[in-house]
Amino acid sequence: MFRPIILLCATLVGIAAWAALAGDKPVPGPVEAPEPELRAKPPRRVLITAELSRTHAFPGDSIRLTELVPVEREIRARSVSHTQHIIGEYDFATKSVINLNPEKARFCISGEGFDESRITGSVGAAGDRPMPFMVTNPRREGMEWDFNARQIGIFLIKAEWKLYPSKEIIESNPVILTVSPPLDKAGQPVIKEEWIDKTDWKYRPK
Repeated sequence: MFRPIILLCATLVGIAAWAALAGDKPVPGPVEAPEPELRAKPPRRVLITAELSRTHAFPGDSIRLTELVPVEREIRARSVSHTQHIIGEYDFATKSVINLNPEKARFCISGEGFDESRITGSVGAAGDRPMPFMVTNPRREGMEWDFNARQIGIFLIKAEWKLYPSKEIIESNPVILTVSPPLDKAGQPVIKEEWIDKTDWKYRPK
């Protein structure tokens, strides 16, 4: 008769002791399983060396973009495309080209910064075969593109090649082109409407 009473007392004492140690700490609830992470895109290798024939130009100037890869890698391209971002623009208050803050940089739509050349779109080989290279020498081979500057600003350009036959996409180092307004005899910038972004021109100081 006394054994059940002793066991009950011991149980109650144990519960009381656990409550005293826990104090006001909440009892942890069930642990939720973490949400599955989104599958990250594989990083693209930078294997293309891109260079501009000039890094500073005026509207209307011709620029050549060269994209080369080492001959030893035996790289062949199925198609080539380019992305351009505007990272600087003309400022009417200072009458100069200024850098944009990183969060204000924007994508350059086709024909906005440059003329309608192949640098503003994507080109590829007809059929299931690689594109012929325009530049070949004993050490490097690749492509070159001629285009004309259209707008005043600072432009970041990057090339992307889809390889043949693997379909892997490789990239070039980014190149930066600054297009500034010409100056008149008094040293003041010459500005034309077609050289300025449409929105910037619309809200320019009168």
